[in-house]
Amino acid sequence: MPVIDSRLCVIGLCATLVAGCGGVITNGSGGGNSPTVVTLTFPSGTSPVAAQVGRDAFALQTLSGDTLSLLIPSGTSNYAVVYLCPSYIIGNIQYGEEGVWEASTADGVSFYLSCPANPINPPAGMDALTGTIDVAAISGAESFSSAAQSGNSFYAQSGYYSFTPNDLAANFDTLAPTGSDRVMLVIFDSDHDALAAKSFDNQTVPGSLSGGATVAFAAGDETTSAAITYNNVPSGFNTPQAGVGLLMGNGAGRIPTAEAETTQYPVLPADAIKSGDSYRVEASSFANGLVPPGVLAGTTSSGGPVSLTFPSPWTYAGPTPNAQPTFNFDYTGFSGKPGVIQEANYLWQAGPSGSSSYTSNQVVLSATANYGSTTLAVPDLSGLTGLLSAPASGTQVNWNAEISQYSSGLYHELPVNSTWSGVYNQGSFTVP
Repeated sequence: MPVIDSRLCVIGLCATLVAGCGGVITNGSGGGNSPTVVTLTFPSGTSPVAAQVGRDAFALQTLSGDTLSLLIPSGTSNYAVVYLCPSYIIGNIQYGEEGVWEASTADGVSFYLSCPANPINPPAGMDALTGTIDVAAISGAESFSSAAQSGNSFYAQSGYYSFTPNDLAANFDTLAPTGSDRVMLVIFDSDHDALAAKSFDNQTVPGSLSGGATVAFAAGDETTSAAITYNNVPSGFNTPQAGVGLLMGNGAGRIPTAEAETTQYPVLPADAIKSGDSYRVEASSFANGLVPPGVLAGTTSSGGPVSLTFPSPWTYAGPTPNAQPTFNFDYTGFSGKPGVIQEANYLWQAGPSGSSSYTSNQVVLSATANYGSTTLAVPDLSGLTGLLSAPASGTQVNWNAEISQYSSGLYHELPVNSTWSGVYNQGSFTVP
């Protein structure tokens, strides 16, 4: 499950990929009779990890810090890893996720694999950032959000701070990477479309934004608009809607700027944009309004008009009900194109029926086209301890499946004017 930015929950690409859905950092493979070393980096706390090289059996692995180096012999290209993400608890519910990543040395030799962020405990290396803002000059202001970046460390506030109708000034207290940060503030209307933005360099964390002075927004901080054009929307599908975010500093992190745009998207003022920033514009359209199959399209932009082209839809009824289902990705729409990845995930609840306390489990399977298979299945790892147990008979399983294609390959840092598209299906079944 590479980190190709993430799981676009609104669009269906939420499946980690690609983002909360990641990516290939380095390309290359061994030549001649030399073996190839594939380096995989996992989120801190990931355990256990099992790996398979070629057709060998899966075996538990020992990480060096958060890194695993796999030696792929000459004449062998495929490998797979299975890993258990750190779990977390919200209220009476424990959340667990297991990732399965299947790839070839033709895809590259260095990957960062992803896990869902823990919404309760912030990542290490974060500290407090406070501030006060005033948006009395911004008509329609309803809320605001923040993000902070220091090198490759990034933290975006989850949710929005709201203004009261009679008070368009507000205090905030959020987290940011410890050190000297770039901080972005974005003001939103009632539809969560960006109205204005400011960016601040060299902000000390822990500390107060702008040295504790009130940050007042003015007309010069307001956004403008750029057009979105849609091509090849399938007949009978709904009007596409796009989610938009600013990728700060060559993809270090993303701050949302719009949620459901149809014909245009907000462009932040020039003073708020830095070298290396770009917009990620991603749209979806579904058959019969909201019901899959769905199609997806996206691009990275420097802030001008964008044109999105959807692929032909993929109709898929889903896997045969099974505790360890096999997904069939028999779709020819991306044949011969680079940067193709197949992903499926399925979710279920484990615990006493009707109980308010239970475990919510999810398995995410990802395989590149170079892996050479149009079917994905969770490997039988019953002989290995510590990984998730399969759902019991009678359990309802919710699933989704997606195929995506990236014009620039499977890279985390998508260059400006990169394009991608995808097809999506979902459903549910009861384990026999």
